[in-house]
Amino acid sequence: RGRDSYPLKIKLVCTLFLATVNVSRTLIRVYDVLLVLSYILNVLNDMNQIVNKSKSEAS
Repeated sequence: RGRDSYPLKIKLVCTLFLATVNVSRTLIRVYDVLLVLSYILNVLNDMNQIVNKSKSEAS
């Protein structure tokens, strides 16, 4: 009985490990997407400020 539960424990540990790896990969992807989005927002913000400056200079 004790020997039968041993492979089951290994299976459980492997499953947990794989699940953790998958979750961390997903989190890294989400983090990358958020970084890209914030970068795009910063660029758009900078462009907006430049446009506003040129508008105020033109008027």
